[in-house]
Amino acid sequence: MKNKGFLKYLFNTTWLLGGKVYRVGLGLLITVWMARYLGPEQFGVFNYALSFVTIFSVFVSLGLDNLIVREVINKPKEELNILSSALLMRLLGGVVLFLISTLMIMKIRPDDQVMLMLVMAFSIGFFFKSFEVLRFWFEAHVKGKYSAVIEVVAISVSVSVKAGFIIYELPLIYFAWTLAVETVAMSIGLVAFYSSLGGSLNIFKASFKKMSHLIKEAWPLILAGTLYIIYAKIDQIMLGEMVGNEAVGIYAAAVKLSEGWFFVPIVISASLYPAMLSARKVNMDVYYQRTQQLLSLMVVIGFTAAFGIMFIAGPLVLLMFGPEYKSASEILIVH
Repeated sequence: MKNKGFLKYLFNTTWLLGGKVYRVGLGLLITVWMARYLGPEQFGVFNYALSFVTIFSVFVSLGLDNLIVREVINKPKEELNILSSALLMRLLGGVVLFLISTLMIMKIRPDDQVMLMLVMAFSIGFFFKSFEVLRFWFEAHVKGKYSAVIEVVAISVSVSVKAGFIIYELPLIYFAWTLAVETVAMSIGLVAFYSSLGGSLNIFKASFKKMSHLIKEAWPLILAGTLYIIYAKIDQIMLGEMVGNEAVGIYAAAVKLSEGWFFVPIVISASLYPAMLSARKVNMDVYYQRTQQLLSLMVVIGFTAAFGIMFIAGPLVLLMFGPEYKSASEILIVH
């Protein structure tokens, strides 16, 4: 029985990891191609707008990711109420994100119509991320293969569209809409697979009581998520305001490579989270042991990546992004 449970989580991790490897690998390749096509200046404008909208993305995520997994595992009879309430909260948060990000960029850059259009396009893309509440249902039920397949299809569609834009030499604004294309494809896939497995979702089944409970439980995660996003993205906005768009483009190139491997600890944690919750119910000693093993693994992965990049940063940047982005290698080493 223990081996069966272990194989179940191993199989789930393999699917999730495979999907992320495909998504990150293909996403990095198209980003490199796009960076070379746009050049540091326009690539900087693109990433400034994306970072700007991402700062407000906490209105969509609301710190509910792991919380939904926990709630579904611990309260299976309330599953429909939990998912419907979380979806309604995130849809409303998406509207707030669109309004705030649009009004803020109009205030900060009142005469920059290109930036306004980019921010609006990215905001619509983040709005459709609301449906990712269903991804956490798949995680709670250890059905990672379904979300992995959907992810592969969505990123394939997005990359194909971006490649077409590059081949036909279309302007910058077109690339911003690919985020919406990807999230819409992801949303359709999640809803389709969820329905095929007998699930139902209805925002009219949401309840104020459940939404209040989720917010009460999630507020520390919302605060932590907000601070992390600001920490992770404010640098590109500051560079854009203090130095210029070209500096943002060079910096963003380094960041794309630096963050390229982040999916590994995220996938491992997400896949093992249900197993750790189950262990916590049965035996706290086993739970603490598994937590320590997970954290130790993260340390090993982190140091391995950091030291490896120190030796290959220069050649890697030149090979992938070209001489225009040469100075990104020093940023990559620090990152």
